[in-house]
Amino acid sequence: MIETDGFANPDGKTVKENSTRLRFNVSCIEDALETIRDYGIEAKINKNKWGSTINIFDPDGNRVGIRDDATFKSQIGS
Repeated sequence: MIETDGFANPDGKTVKENSTRLRFNVSCIEDALETIRDYGIEAKINKNKWGSTINIFDPDGNRVGIRDDATFKSQIGS
């Protein structure tokens, strides 16, 4: 569904402006980073004790996260 209300912020919306984040789990976060950069989007991998993520914004400024699936699955015991 596409919502037509709201506002765009190409620099990225704050958590207060949009408290949700659309997250995608991927099998290879390095490949995901390469694909993102191929689209001309500046991004980096953030490594944490609980896993690695890439945080970007869509064209409207909504928060999008990409996470490595392996550490997510091990975290939930799957």
